[in-house]
Amino acid sequence: MVVFRIIYRTVIIFISLNLITGYYVLKSQDLEKIIDLKGKWRFSISEKSDWEKNSFDDSNWDLVNVPSRWENEGYYGYNGYGFYRKTFNSPSSVNSLTLELHLGYIDDADVVYLNGEIIGASGSFPPNYSTAYKSFRRYVIPENLLKPRNNVLAIKVYDFELTGGIVGGDIGIFKEKNALVVIEDLRGKWKFKTGDNLAFKKTDYDDSKWDEIWVPSFWENLGYRNYDGFAWYRKKVFIPQEYKDKTIVLALGQIDDNDQTFLNGKLVGQIGDFDGNNVKQWSNYDYRQVRAYYLSPNQFKAGQYNLIAVRVYDIKKGGGMYEGVIALAELKKFVLYWRNKNE
Repeated sequence: MVVFRIIYRTVIIFISLNLITGYYVLKSQDLEKIIDLKGKWRFSISEKSDWEKNSFDDSNWDLVNVPSRWENEGYYGYNGYGFYRKTFNSPSSVNSLTLELHLGYIDDADVVYLNGEIIGASGSFPPNYSTAYKSFRRYVIPENLLKPRNNVLAIKVYDFELTGGIVGGDIGIFKEKNALVVIEDLRGKWKFKTGDNLAFKKTDYDDSKWDEIWVPSFWENLGYRNYDGFAWYRKKVFIPQEYKDKTIVLALGQIDDNDQTFLNGKLVGQIGDFDGNNVKQWSNYDYRQVRAYYLSPNQFKAGQYNLIAVRVYDIKKGGGMYEGVIALAELKKFVLYWRNKNE
């Protein structure tokens, strides 16, 4: 039985790698790797609260290969926490770019720190453990977080059973060759709550006790395992005064499955028909539709913070704001971006 489970998981990872890679190759044509992070990393089992800090001395830690199952690096039979650290330099020209950290596939759950700041997580640690071993890790690097020298990437990993660690994929930092010029990049942390209440769209609603969730990602990868139904996302965004007379686009990527999107309490777009707690899909492929909601100047407040509230309904399997361009952009720049991608 144990042998079967090992073979089963290996096959599933292999299939996931090939299926997602096949989908991802189309996107990788638009990406350029600017920092290669494959090779030797510092590694230690267990975990402590200060291991993510740049000042921590990891010189006595073991050296392991990344990507590689930690069982292949000598830690055969180990299940539990492991910590990876990598110090690297970066080109001085990258700070103004939209960057992504790609960590391939991690078995089972992880939280990622860059220069001491959390930039992403997948799965969840005990006592509310959930695995994300089938999910490709792509994490947004906040603007100006990278330094020219001595950046520290620290990754805390939890493995529940079988193989563990950073197990596969093209590990590095990537930029889009012809990235969308945005007013505001909306990837990163959003407020999040399962359940449904139309009061959640209101600007004066207090969401201070809500969870924070990383976008884009399936919510199943972030601790809400096997959850289907309604959930809400909320985020405040500042729109500069210079856009007061312009049409802008609220891009929310792809959402699984259906959504109603509100700006300052007003509905600005949706995919699917919502009637109370009943949702009717427009097609079987609603989850693939790119959300791009066009906002005229009378729909937003220039020179102020605006509240985005997204009501999501998931039918089954993956749910949430999981992929794609998630940003506010000027109409002309948004159109030019997609025109160039489709040439």
